[in-house]
Amino acid sequence: MPGLVARRRPVVAAVVWLGMVAEYIRYDKEHVWGAVLDMLKFLFCMFRLPFAWRSSENAAGSWRGMRRAAIALSMLFAGLTYRHD
Repeated sequence: MPGLVARRRPVVAAVVWLGMVAEYIRYDKEHVWGAVLDMLKFLFCMFRLPFAWRSSENAAGSWRGMRRAAIALSMLFAGLTYRHD
């Protein structure tokens, strides 16, 4: 299990970094580039979705449904937090 957690950290770090950079760019009045980075963050999450969905098959029992619900909610959240100014 520790190896599985260690593999996911770069994905989370990349998504958080893209979101932070997009906000800093927006503060500099470059709204278009902020939107481009937000879209890149969303596409990165969409690229990761099939891999996360397939890996949720390894969960036992009711955990599979909980993992898939968490994946769906995270994609919904990523879509709702996309800002277009």
